[in-house]
Amino acid sequence: MRHRRLVIIVLLLAGGANVTCAQDVEKLTAKSDPVFQAQIQTIFNALQQPGVDPRNNVDAFREVQTLKKLTDDKDELVKQLAIFVATTKSEEDTHVLIALMILHSFDLPPRVPIRVLAPYLDTDDRQLRDFARIWFGSHDNADAAPPQSPPLQPVNYRDYLEYVQWKMGRNEEVPDGFVRYIYERSPGRALLVFAYASGSRDVSARLQVIRKAIEARQQGKQPEPLDVTGQQVEERRQARSREKREIRLAEHIVSNAIWLKENEFAERFQAALPEANAELAKLAKHKEWWARLYVAWVMRQHRELRAPAIVQQLSADSDALVSKTAKSIEK
Repeated sequence: MRHRRLVIIVLLLAGGANVTCAQDVEKLTAKSDPVFQAQIQTIFNALQQPGVDPRNNVDAFREVQTLKKLTDDKDELVKQLAIFVATTKSEEDTHVLIALMILHSFDLPPRVPIRVLAPYLDTDDRQLRDFARIWFGSHDNADAAPPQSPPLQPVNYRDYLEYVQWKMGRNEEVPDGFVRYIYERSPGRALLVFAYASGSRDVSARLQVIRKAIEARQQGKQPEPLDVTGQQVEERRQARSREKREIRLAEHIVSNAIWLKENEFAERFQAALPEANAELAKLAKHKEWWARLYVAWVMRQHRELRAPAIVQQLSADSDALVSKTAKSIEK
């Protein structure tokens, strides 16, 4: 379960938010490795050679290969690049763009930069925040269709699902900045990310049941075919499955209404509006914060779908992100 402070506590401690962000960056930069940093600086210098096209810079390419050979830990490569961004100054933040070029040249699976950079999407360190947001922006649009083609896939959230599943499976909080980022960009897809990832803890529980059974057999004991814990896990799995179907249906109904509005099908939008409003009202009372946050973001972005009573309800929500988003909705 993702734990959060009550809104009243968040408001009382709001002044400490920037301190927390600063501490996160300090923890990151404290892990600076002089060997990595010197090599990144060498690449930075090579890419700034006058008259040399960065895309055909042989010296820079060679130095990047040297950097990659310093470790097999891909997370460490991204982390050291982030440290370089946060601790370096350059004219017009040239080093931020060059760090992005270096990161792109690593050709890493998206899960690696996501794991490392997600906590810094809302950091107060502007250079590090820009570094993270530019990478995430390019990732989101990686599968986008060309400008004149049908809008089949406006943003790519498949890798975000894997990241959230990974965090939930480890019983770790998903960074608030990451949550705000994906909901602001696409509330519907963000809702589905959490809906599909919400069973990750149940998967971990099932694996523990299986592990216990294996250990029992190794010790010469006969495990029960399905103990109480196993039954509970299976019941939760079935409940999750039903809930996921309901979430998918609700998101489809609301997204359809939004699509009709945005594409100027006024009469059809008015016909679809009551059902969309009903789904939003239902989700606004959902037990999970991520479902209620979806409602807050939809109402923030689409005036026609706002319900004053629901906005007021969500403004007093016990979840800080839900409350803050609802309070930011224009009257």
